[in-house]
Amino acid sequence: MVLLLQCYIHVAEGLLRMLACLRNENKMFLCFSPFNSERERFMQQFALLQEACLPAHASYFSFRESTVYTCYATACTYSCFKDAQRIAKNLRGYFSSDPDKMAEVRQLEHVAEHNHVALNLLCQLGTLEPSLKVSFEFTHHPHFATASVKRTYLENDLPPVPSFRPPHLVAEDLLSLGAFIREVETWSVFLMLFKDLKSVSGLNFKEADLDAIQRRSQD
Repeated sequence: MVLLLQCYIHVAEGLLRMLACLRNENKMFLCFSPFNSERERFMQQFALLQEACLPAHASYFSFRESTVYTCYATACTYSCFKDAQRIAKNLRGYFSSDPDKMAEVRQLEHVAEHNHVALNLLCQLGTLEPSLKVSFEFTHHPHFATASVKRTYLENDLPPVPSFRPPHLVAEDLLSLGAFIREVETWSVFLMLFKDLKSVSGLNFKEADLDAIQRRSQD
């Protein structure tokens, strides 16, 4: 159970740092309330935990200090989601005979994996790509959110792609689009942009086309 609690802590800390980055650098998810200050909301949300003797109480000032200066340059130095994945893999052996606990571990592992990828994308393109749209969904766990990072396109940003061109020729066109490819440093980022463009253009690409693009990108 201690390892499971540590897994919870790593996932929560990773989400906290990701949200702090989005607030500090992208001005997203800002919370302005005419009734409650941030300190009052902190005390309201953690009032029950403050009554416990263990673990040691976290004050609002320590919380504020750990988030107000958080940025993408420092967020990637922490391995919260990777640590959660590592612990979740170790927990499989402990809960192999408990289906409910195994389901919980798998959910935590999915959350940590997806959020690790999302955080890496944000660290690479967060402040350089204003068209990125970030949302949080509870698709893998009822209490821990999963970040979804997508690119929103303006009509003028989309290149003209004739619908009658064969998919493999369209894939070649995508490789030559400097406006999209120059910004991409990893295959995962390129794949995200490719899938977004596919959904916008309405073209019917196959997995073979993705494989062809991946091979070309590694040449």
